[in-house]
Amino acid sequence: MNDTKFISGGRTSSDPVLLAFLKDTNGINATNLGIGHEILALLDDDAAHPIILNDFYQPDMNSYQAAR
Repeated sequence: MNDTKFISGGRTSSDPVLLAFLKDTNGINATNLGIGHEILALLDDDAAHPIILNDFYQPDMNSYQAAR
């Protein structure tokens, strides 16, 4: 949230930015082709209203295993 120094339970601004650094040794599939290929976020554990993050996905240069 806002920067890489955020810790769980910390405070954020009223309009926070979510930062996510992903890594999977088997690779990250975010093609949006078929069920289960979305990168999802849950706000307040609300699984009924997931937020799809695929449009924000940016793979690391020359890597299928890491993204931000």
